[in-house]
Amino acid sequence: YNAVNVPLMSNYERHIIGLTYHKESKDAAIRKGWELFSPIIQQFLEGFEMYREQKVIYVYCWRGGMRSRIVTNLLRMNGYNAIQVTGGFKRYMNDIVWKSLNETFPANYPPKFIVLFGNSGNGKTIILKELQKRGMPVIDLEGLAGHKGSLYGGVDTTPQSQKMFSIHLYHELEQLKDSPYIFVEGEANKIGNVFLPDFVYAKIMGDLKVDIKASIETRVKYT
Repeated sequence: YNAVNVPLMSNYERHIIGLTYHKESKDAAIRKGWELFSPIIQQFLEGFEMYREQKVIYVYCWRGGMRSRIVTNLLRMNGYNAIQVTGGFKRYMNDIVWKSLNETFPANYPPKFIVLFGNSGNGKTIILKELQKRGMPVIDLEGLAGHKGSLYGGVDTTPQSQKMFSIHLYHELEQLKDSPYIFVEGEANKIGNVFLPDFVYAKIMGDLKVDIKASIETRVKYT
């Protein structure tokens, strides 16, 4: 979430290292990696210049192993306050995102949902955006999913994977957990290709519902 992807090497180079690992050995693969990476270290570091003023740079790879350790050490040697994230992205997903969505939040998530229901074209999304402009706590579930609901589907949007949807939803819920209420749009338990956490769907169905109505002319205008 708001992370920056900085690849150490290209997919082709990673393929070469993988072949070296399987055909020769782990040590040979490490040597091949350094052979490919060493000539571009300075260029690689230049990509971090824009983040030099950051108080801390957290570095992680998939499991928090060699790649992130190498980058963390390089950054420290060049004056950055860099910290390697133990366990990497995998631990972040398991211990923070999935655990929060499936255990922590369902056990205790105080904000009440104010759920906007109504037919397509009633302006529910427009209302949510206006509320957000006014500083109200809003979660746009369709926006996070990259899907415009049953009528428009994925038109003019980029559908999100379940993983990315869950990451964004976790951060939205975490940021708003101290609010007394949160405005959302009424949704089924599935939006496009992604599923809502059970507790979110339960709150949509069980918390305060607001039925948005509009004339046929207005609905045609917004459809």
